[in-house]
Parts: sequence; C-alpha cells; structure tokens
Amino acid sequence: MARRPRARLPRARRPALRPAAALLALAVVAAACNTDDAAAFGTAPVTIEPVVQVISTPASVVARTYVATVRDANGVAVTSPGLASITELLVEDGDEVTAGQRLGRMRSDALTTSLRQAESVQQLAAANERAVRDQLALAESQPVTRPNEFSDRAEEVEALLAEALAEVDRLRASGADDADINAVLVTAQQLRTEIALVSGLRDQVLTAESARIAADQTLAQARAAIGQLTLVAPTDGTVRLAADAAAGAGRTVSVGSDVGPGQTVLTVTTGVGLRLELAVPEVALAPVVEGVRVAIDLEAYPGTTLTGRVDRVVAGPAGGALPGGLADGLGGLGGLADGLGGLGGLAGGLAGLAGGLPLPGDAADGAGSGGFIAEVTLDSDAGLPLRAGLTGTAVLPELAFTDRFEIRMDVDEIDVVLVEVGQSVVVELDALRGVPLKGTIVALAVTPDRSATGGTSYRARVRLDEPEDDAPPLRGGLTGAGDIEVQRFDGPITVPSTALRRRGGSEVVYVVRDGIAVEVAVKVLAFGEARAAIEGDVAEGERVVTIGVERVEDGTPIGDA
Repeated sequence: MARRPRARLPRARRPALRPAAALLALAVVAAACNTDDAAAFGTAPVTIEPVVQVISTPASVVARTYVATVRDANGVAVTSPGLASITELLVEDGDEVTAGQRLGRMRSDALTTSLRQAESVQQLAAANERAVRDQLALAESQPVTRPNEFSDRAEEVEALLAEALAEVDRLRASGADDADINAVLVTAQQLRTEIALVSGLRDQVLTAESARIAADQTLAQARAAIGQLTLVAPTDGTVRLAADAAAGAGRTVSVGSDVGPGQTVLTVTTGVGLRLELAVPEVALAPVVEGVRVAIDLEAYPGTTLTGRVDRVVAGPAGGALPGGLADGLGGLGGLADGLGGLGGLAGGLAGLAGGLPLPGDAADGAGSGGFIAEVTLDSDAGLPLRAGLTGTAVLPELAFTDRFEIRMDVDEIDVVLVEVGQSVVVELDALRGVPLKGTIVALAVTPDRSATGGTSYRARVRLDEPEDDAPPLRGGLTGAGDIEVQRFDGPITVPSTALRRRGGSEVVYVVRDGIAVEVAVKVLAFGEARAAIEGDVAEGERVVTIGVERVEDGTPIGDA
C-alpha cells in the first residue's frame, strides 16, 4: 500500500542569538562534536493499539431544494424543437383558439441544415447497405463443384476444408513428401479464405443494416423537428404567449424573437387556475413522490410561504442539443464517401456516425440527462396576486433530516483508489466548529471532474446520520473538510510514523536491541494520525529509533536514548 504523504508543519521561528550567546552556542556544539559519543538518538516504544487511516478532502453541504415555477393549471405548452426565430405569429395573448389551428411559423437554419445532412447520411447508409448485400450475394452465388452432394457453396467449402485437413494428417502419418503436404495446405488455406470472406461480408451486412436503421431514425426525427416549426394549437383554449428571454423587461415573444431548443413559445390553457412545477435533478428525485408536502417561497413575495402537495412526477421537457453539433458530426461525410472502396470500414463509420448524431429534441436537461418535473397543486394562493411565470425555491418540510441534506466530497485522484461505498465519514464545517457531522458514503462517481488548474477529483455523496437534538441547523452551501475512514485495525503492532524509513524499496524500522540499532524490514498496513500499523519481526515493548532515524544504520550504537 502506498504511503500517504504527511503534511509538514511550519518550523517555529527562533529568536536571533546575540553575538556572545552565539559564540557560546558554537562552543557547546564544537565540544559535543569532539566527544566520542555519536549524535543523540530518540526512541519510542512499540505498542499494540487501534489504528485508523483517514483521507481528508473538501466537503460541502447540499440541501434538497428545488426551483419552483408557477404555471397555468391546465396549460399545454408549445415548444421550439431547436434554435429558431419566429417569422409569423397569427395570434395575440388572450386569443381563443381551437385544436389544430395554425398559430404561426418559425424558421431554423440550424434545423434545416441538420435535415439536409441527415438526408445525406441516410442516402449514403442505404447505398452502402446495398453494395455490401450485392457483394455477399455474389460470394454466395458461386456454383458447387459436387452438386450431387451439396446444396450450396458454403456447405461444400466447409466439407472440402475438413477433407483437406484430414488429408494433411494422413500424408504426414505416411511420411509423404513436404511438397505433397504443402500443396494440400495451400488448398486448405484457400478454402479458409473463402469461408472468412463470406463470414466477413455477412458481418458487414449486419453493420451496414444497423447504420442504415440509425440513419433512418435520425432522418425521421430531423423531419419531425422541421414539422414542429409550424405552431399549431394542441387543444382548445386561450393563448398565453411566453416571455421573450432575450428581450427581457416583461416582453412576450413576437415576430423576430429568437427561441432556444425546448423553450416554450406559447401555452394554450383550457381552464382557470394555477399550479406549481418543481425542476428536480435525477440525483435529488428519490424523496419527490406523489403526495409529499411542499413549501414554496416566491422571489416576488418574500416572507409568505405557499404550500401544496405533489400530484405527479414526469420526465422533464426535451432541451435538445444544439443542431450545430450535428453539422460538426457530419463534417466527415466527404471522407466517408471517398472511402466507398472499403465497404466494411465505411459501414462501421456510418454506424458510429448515425448512432452518435445529436438529434433535435435530445434532452439537455430532461429525462435524457436526469431532469424531471414534479407537478404541485397549491393549497391556496395565500392572498397573493399570483401569475404564471413567477419563480422561487421549494423544500419538502416533512422530510427527515437525512433526506433533506447530504454532503458532497471531492476526492483527489491519488486517494480515490482507497475510497469505496459504505465507508464512514466525519465532516467538520467551517461555520460549525466543534460540531462534527457523521455519515456514510453512498455513491462515488466513476468519471472525474477536472478543475481549471488541471486537478482531477471524484465526487462522493455522503448520507448524513441523524444529528444530536441540540445540533445547530444546517444550510445548503456550507463548506468544510471531511475525513473518510478508509482502513481500521483494532489491535495491530504500531510504531510512531517517524520511526519508518524507506530503504531498498521497502520500509524499515531500527529496533534497539542490547543498545544496538537493528534494521528490521516491516510491512505498513495503515497510517493513523501519529502511529502506523505494521507487520514484521517487532514485538510489543521493544523500542524503535524515532529521532535521528535518518542518521542511523544497522549496528549503530544507541545507548540509553
């Protein structure tokens, strides 16, 4: 096990010596150096006691809070399939419409480009599949040489290969000339090549078919996105135009407004009333279930808390990867087309390309990326003049403490190999000195986070234990440091960490036996706060060198230090 680096403490500043005192100190040092005694060494006993190895890492409190938005209770949103501009708007805010009525039109150069590129991919994939199938058909159409025995060439080739290999064994057993044996081996290799060709072409057909199916799906979704550029009323009701995010100042969308993927353009409401929507990340979804109570503080009305209950939880709206990424992904079409000579490689390239296209409507913060929407029915409006679009923060007040808060820790890449789910954690927050929080690691990220300075860490989630009754309240965002218990030994042989010295690729200690330092190789099991758990030829009660260990050698006199 690699030894964990220990932090170095700053040296204490010593007062400057006066000239006379300095001369006296030099005289004392000189006298000491002239004695026959070696420099003084310090020792400490070997003990048996518990050792706990911990890793310290930054920690922060994560509170389960949710972004809340007031919505029309019975509204059906009409959203943009991608980055687009409104070119036509046939209704105004408050107009009554019927289901299927055309309400306007948007234009999206990005989606149009995506459609053209998806069409090119589909055409290329279809052509590649046809070419590979033609090659397979040609290879399988080879006539049989013994039609009375075999129904097709593939069956015949397998039988001929078996016969050729049996003939090679017979010739070798009879001591035939190498020339005769090699001639049969050449025939066998030709048969193997023919089998491999047909098998390879069959695999290429499957790959090409997969690529064409993926390209068909991509094209269908691209066409569907283009169709959504026409704004159509999803139901009978009243039009509510959405806010223009770019224009701000309370303006609603109009001709010329730009909208992003998944952004609401307008809502058609079919009744009167308001409800609340909570944006719920996947990692915070567990406690958000039907029937749970919710408390909401709106930004517009601080000090007045609304309450309600979750009616249902649904997947979030598709945010959509920007179609510009589609253009990047399709930039290699020319090279793929040039590679038609290598049909197998082209088929594989098409499968990867079509399967990896960022389609209009792919969720950016919806179900595809772990986003959900919890729909909440309000108990009352609390006398507030509510309107759709108001936002605030929601909490679930009836949750247990362990569900309301968790700790997030960022484990350095050097230490992460020692960390695993189930290990105990003790956290001390900067704002709550002397009030340690205890918990257990419940999740450890597989992929790392990289900082702007190049540091790499892995995120760990810690479920907190219930605190003491008199513990101060927590708030999301508090930071501090956490100690992860990575190893525990209840009764090992221990020595002070300062007694260990690396020698010849292993750790050694110097045991004082009959006044002489004896070098003993040991295996370090764990590092505690001040002592290390070890295995080796060391017994409880013996003494090991701890001061001057860098100067000691096997056989050095230690005396009574």
